Amino acid sequence: MTANGKVDYESFLTSKPFKIIVGPEKKEFHIHSGLLSQQSEPLNVLVNGPMKEATRQQIEWPDIDVSTFVRFSQWAYSGNYTNPGPLITTDESKDGQIETLQVGDQPKIIDSGEELFASPSKNLKGRKGHKGKNLKAATPSPIAPVGPFSLVSWPGVEVEIQVEHNNVWGGCPTTRVEIPKHSVRDCAYCGMNPIKMGKKIASMRAFVESADYPPPQDIVAYRPQPNGSCEDYSDTMLCHASLYVLGDQYNITLLQQLALHKLHTTLQHFVLHPARLDAIPKLVNYVWNNTMPTDKLRNLVLTYCACIAEDLIKYFPAEFESLVEDIPEFASGLMANILLRLT
Repeated sequence: MTANGKVDYESFLTSKPFKIIVGPEKKEFHIHSGLLSQQSEPLNVLVNGPMKEATRQQIEWPDIDVSTFVRFSQWAYSGNYTNPGPLITTDESKDGQIETLQVGDQPKIIDSGEELFASPSKNLKGRKGHKGKNLKAATPSPIAPVGPFSLVSWPGVEVEIQVEHNNVWGGCPTTRVEIPKHSVRDCAYCGMNPIKMGKKIASMRAFVESADYPPPQDIVAYRPQPNGSCEDYSDTMLCHASLYVLGDQYNITLLQQLALHKLHTTLQHFVLHPARLDAIPKLVNYVWNNTMPTDKLRNLVLTYCACIAEDLIKYFPAEFESLVEDIPEFASGLMANILLRLT
């Protein structure tokens, strides 16, 4: 993979091999020197510059694990990399609290909740002003989702906004609504589904719809499958993060872009099974130990954690407390993000 996103095989297949000694086990790999030098200017200097690594045509990467290097090589030769599959576990739940509702099931109407509110659909017909004259919307009924859900399947996250709803739909009394794509409770008059988003839902939708993490040009957008309750995705998340860190170390911008895109998409589709949330503290620890303040990877992980902070506190309080105590930058950034929901 070259800096312009193309793999020019003819330009490097005749080049000499460059030895890279990887990890604490010092496993030796070889890669075409011409290909390695094309990835970034720092790597070009490493291969062709005046340093001893260029003279010896080898370097040691003791802090890079073997699987990360193999995926880096795969990306360099092909423009993409495969993700490690989830680790299948036999434990059923975190404290036996795995929910049985599957992704895509409809949320239930409950007596309390602050995130979603549906306008009632009953008894609208026949009321005074039903054709849009002097009709006040009834007091909203609270709705809260039951899970586990991912951010993309969370009720109310995927919505279409209709402004001046009564003008568009011929006199429906609700004047501004957000209409979810998956119906919870329909308006008896116009058949639509008025939903008022809470700020947590708004933050989730902002994360899902963010345009900050596109795939590189000519790379098909990544679409992971939702994870099951027995699937541990820690290694998958750390795979993307470690490739980003390698790209950051040697200014390999296209690798960083792809890794960010895949991690962002993975987090969107990550179903919040209580027993599987330990993947997030592991990711946070790795990212904050291997990146600098204001780094784009930090911002991605921090924004996601702000969306699911309540779940982390509920199911992994000790791990969450450790993150807050051991990583002050994470704690302050998380608090700033959560406060945005309260203002």
